[in-house]
Amino acid sequence: MLRRKTNGTNKKVALVTGALMPRGNGRAIALALAEQGIDVAVTGFTRLEGAQATADEIAKLGRKSIAVRMDGRDYQSVKEAVVWIPLSSKIKAVIWPKRHR
Repeated sequence: MLRRKTNGTNKKVALVTGALMPRGNGRAIALALAEQGIDVAVTGFTRLEGAQATADEIAKLGRKSIAVRMDGRDYQSVKEAVVWIPLSSKIKAVIWPKRHR
């Protein structure tokens, strides 16, 4: 997915969790996807402002992005979050980076 740039006619959207930490894998993945021309929805649960900061960085790269509150451990929360993503019908990838402990 990271090797191919979009041509504008086949836009891609990814949902990335864990994109709120300054050094987190999710943030790095979200930014890498945006650099490849993919619109990115990022999620946060306890610190939505961190996810919003990542979404703002993505927007500066010229891609569409949205930050959504979501608890990835709760199916209902995931379901509700996807409904709030305006481009949800186009989501091609959902990424849950492994948490460092």
